[in-house]
Amino acid sequence: MEKFVQLGKEFGLEGEKLLEFVHEQQELEREDKRREEEREEKRRLVEEKKEEKRRQLEEEKEEKRRRLEEERRQEEERKKKDAEEKTKIAKLGVKNEN
Repeated sequence: MEKFVQLGKEFGLEGEKLLEFVHEQQELEREDKRREEEREEKRRLVEEKKEEKRRQLEEEKEEKRRRLEEERRQEEERKKKDAEEKTKIAKLGVKNEN
């Protein structure tokens, strides 16, 4: 407030005009602060959305990696069972020949 009084006096204002000037400047200052807070809140929300999107993409990437790993594991198990089955069949074929 003091800075506005001083500024008003420098402009040659006195009495009621000075008081009116000070009140107007205080109101402008409050409005500027409110706008800045709104901008900051918007920035914060944008950053939160970016972070959420990044986390979501990371989770999707990890889920895809797990799925592929599971598919590879299942494929390896299938190949192992196929190989065991072929070995059993081959052994049975050898026994039948004897």
